[in-house]
Amino acid sequence: MCLLFFFLALFLCNLLPLLAGSCGLAQIA
Repeated sequence: MCLLFFFLALFLCNLLPLLAGSCGLAQIA
């Protein structure tokens, strides 16, 4: 479940430009 959610979140981050910024900050933090 968690792994599936991780890939889903990653997909959304790559798909949506607005979320891409948030994901970038999350990776740094």
